[in-house]
Amino acid sequence: MSFPSEWYAKGKFSKSPNPTINLFRIKSRLSFQEWQKRGWIYGDDVCGWFQWYCRYYIGRRDETVDKIQIKRWKKFIRHKAQIMKDKRNPKSKKDKMNHRPRQRQALLQWAYNPFV
Repeated sequence: MSFPSEWYAKGKFSKSPNPTINLFRIKSRLSFQEWQKRGWIYGDDVCGWFQWYCRYYIGRRDETVDKIQIKRWKKFIRHKAQIMKDKRNPKSKKDKMNHRPRQRQALLQWAYNPFV
């Protein structure tokens, strides 16, 4: 299954972790081998959640895999909550956009707004 080319007009992809192409310039993911070891690959979506989401968006349905991936996506909101809680802390004097860059990059990669 291929995806519309306009989805990738500005995208940069790498088979291995590459901090230079991430918005927050940090290593933000584990290797494919680690994904497999942890059981994070479901069905035919060997590129993980992103590939599943693209296929789901264009209409593919797999009740079992969809349930797992949607549940994983919903649980990811905890990272946003942690950033928001930290932002309200008056003792936190860090530059907010550089604060928690791994969580912000992860939010972006899971289709959440990292600029909370």
